Amino acid sequence: MGWLVLAALIGILAAGRRYGPVVAEPMPANVPAGELTEGRARLYQRAHAHSRAADALRQGTLRRLGRTLRLGTHPEPHAAARAAAHRTGRDPQELTALLEHPRVDSSTDLVTYAQALQTLEQQTTTVNTPTEENR
Repeated sequence: MGWLVLAALIGILAAGRRYGPVVAEPMPANVPAGELTEGRARLYQRAHAHSRAADALRQGTLRRLGRTLRLGTHPEPHAAARAAAHRTGRDPQELTALLEHPRVDSSTDLVTYAQALQTLEQQTTTVNTPTEENR
């Protein structure tokens, strides 16, 4: 009986042994980013995860504002709001409230929040060209 247990343990150890390095396999298909985003949005919608979706939108906006305003890849919301306010002429406290902790309780609130973030990004990336009066 002892030999049988010993042989079983050796067999288990041999079967559980890794025989080589872990190999990363390429994905079988490339998924466009738009489809991935839509799929994730549908999952958030089904789960009624409005605050989670708003946080994902906010993080994306902060990352893009950080690149646009040269604040780094992960800027603090307050610093990004201050820089965006300086560039756009909007109220810094309003932008800080927009970028820090959004209150999103429904799909309607989420759409409104997404539109506000998109408007902020568009205003930030729009280059003000000098007019004849300002020259």
